[in-house]
Amino acid sequence: MTQTGSGRGHSRRAVLAGGLTALVAGSALVAGGVPSRAARAQTIPDGYALNQTLTYRIFRGDDPIGKTVFEFYARGADRTIVTRTNINVSVLIYSYASQHMATEVWENGQLVRLETRTNDDGEPFRVDGAPGTGGFTVTGSEGTVTVSPTTPPKSFWNAGILTAPKVITTKRGAVAPVKTRTIGRERVAYKGGSTDAVRYRFETDDVIDLWYTDDGLWVKALRESFGEDIVYLLDTTGG
Repeated sequence: MTQTGSGRGHSRRAVLAGGLTALVAGSALVAGGVPSRAARAQTIPDGYALNQTLTYRIFRGDDPIGKTVFEFYARGADRTIVTRTNINVSVLIYSYASQHMATEVWENGQLVRLETRTNDDGEPFRVDGAPGTGGFTVTGSEGTVTVSPTTPPKSFWNAGILTAPKVITTKRGAVAPVKTRTIGRERVAYKGGSTDAVRYRFETDDVIDLWYTDDGLWVKALRESFGEDIVYLLDTTGG
């Protein structure tokens, strides 16, 4: 891996932002209007057709605070995945809002395009990636890096992140090493049903627990934020 450019300090955010942005970037318009500083939907490459949509509800404690939607487009064995996340939360005098959109294009098992746009409580971020000399080149707020084209973005729909040696962070475009620990099998209740899933502790630039079924379907994520659990849960009801 090669790297150029200098890192940029983390922005000042409201207290409620703690723990939320990590989940936003792992998982834009979902509801409530067009995000003000996140990009509109990126163009889907020619020949791709929508073949699946997955929806996840986001909670802080028992309170619903947002939603993530994944759209999967197929062209033969190739895939384009669009991620849209919207979070709005307020407690007492504090409030936090974030929108995130990402597009990944995978062809012949390799990443050939990555675009992300994030509005983190009013602060914009963008990441752009494309094939370059010596690999896949990613540019974001952390500078420019070149990685193997098999390096996945840190996107929770992709169970392959659990065994990848490193991932591309989707908010800043940095490369983070991966450490994964299997916690065990659990029964997970989600909106629309329940399933057996394996719980993993996924450590990169942060620590998040992720649940996947045996066939690789992501059903739940959990992270603590200032004493409250931030939870993503699969929703198959279409509501």
